Amino acid sequence: MLGKFLKNRFFNLSNNSSIKRFFSDIQRSSEYNTLSAESINYFKDFLEPHEIIDDPNDIEQYNWDWGKNYKGKSQLVLKPNSTEKISKIMKYCNQNKLAVVPQGGNTDLVGASVPVFDEIILSLSNLNKVHGFDQENGIVSCGAGVVLEELNKHVNEYNYEIPLDLGAKGSCQIGGNIATNAGGIHFVKYGPLRSAVLGMEVVLADGQILDLSNKVRNDDSVDLKQMFIGSEGSLGVITKADIECRKKDTNFKVLLLRCDSFEKVLQIHNLSKRILGRNLSAIEFFDEPAYWSVVEHVPGMNRPFEVTEDMKNYFVLVELSDTLELDGVEEVYYGALDENGLIDDCVLCESEQ
Repeated sequence: MLGKFLKNRFFNLSNNSSIKRFFSDIQRSSEYNTLSAESINYFKDFLEPHEIIDDPNDIEQYNWDWGKNYKGKSQLVLKPNSTEKISKIMKYCNQNKLAVVPQGGNTDLVGASVPVFDEIILSLSNLNKVHGFDQENGIVSCGAGVVLEELNKHVNEYNYEIPLDLGAKGSCQIGGNIATNAGGIHFVKYGPLRSAVLGMEVVLADGQILDLSNKVRNDDSVDLKQMFIGSEGSLGVITKADIECRKKDTNFKVLLLRCDSFEKVLQIHNLSKRILGRNLSAIEFFDEPAYWSVVEHVPGMNRPFEVTEDMKNYFVLVELSDTLELDGVEEVYYGALDENGLIDDCVLCESEQ
């Protein structure tokens, strides 16, 4: 019965006929030309061999989205290693009516970074250099293709961190994070990535390069870069970024709370923000069927709570962080939860793993 319950509770996007039918009705615009051998030869004139992929077998991974729900039909992947090359590509494609889709780490779950039809895929993965770190102001400058986890490792050496953490951090690229205005698990503490982006470099559809680089927070003028943050590549291709980092926290506490209603989940959320303030680093909730799925199917997973028969409980995962010790904060927080009768049980994680 439980397996049937879970199967009915969640749906498989790849088997959703209404979604498939919607996308199958979209027609390719006749305004765009198809890729020609002449165009490929043009790109080969200024791109290195490793910056061009035209073998169908090698292109396959770029045509599929991460969840294998959407697949494009691109015949060409370009991986330029400089802003100037991207400018030439965009200018040529604009003049010759060739559609382009920018692609970062291709880790999204909605098919936004793969072609709808046969668009040229413009991969930013070769813009993978960290250009410098300003230790006085905690600002890192880097290419759009730098992987989030690698960028974080770089600033960690200076006791700073990128104010963004995602499950896909080992694959996603900072340019794609900015283009989608990613939030991540520390959204409750740092807000969206938009607030940390001080400057950027962008290539427009006609190949024009906009240098919006900036390493000073300045709010008294038109902030043109905000147009491109969250635009998902529709207004321009982000090639570089200046990001304000945060001092790295050194002390952490993670608590798993159990309660008996969703209303209490909301109350816990509000109380956590009020009591913990900036010490609240992350907060997420999940229901008991989701909890059962994890403890039952993930090898080696501890079982902090037993699964109940009716599966009506809810769980709230709370992370506290600071540069100072958190024992006093944790005690006040737990006391407030207990006083308001919001939780049935609580487990404090004993390891950071």
